[in-house]
Amino acid sequence: MQFINGLLKEMPELSLRIVELRLVRNKSIKETARKLNIAESTVSNNLSKALATLRQEVALNYGIASANKLKQLLPLLIILMD
Repeated sequence: MQFINGLLKEMPELSLRIVELRLVRNKSIKETARKLNIAESTVSNNLSKALATLRQEVALNYGIASANKLKQLLPLLIILMD
């Protein structure tokens, strides 16, 4: 968990906010874009890139099974970062 927490802290602020709003607060792409004053495509692109990077790092360090569970764990990890 400390490893993923470190990856989240290294993530660009915008990407982290998007991940938080979409996965923790269950906001839609449209709501997230409106809240952050960015395009919906920016939300989608940043979320995809952030999750791909996290999955890749987790897969390299912990294996594929862990990477597949990453999306379920992210909301908890982001809450714990606060």
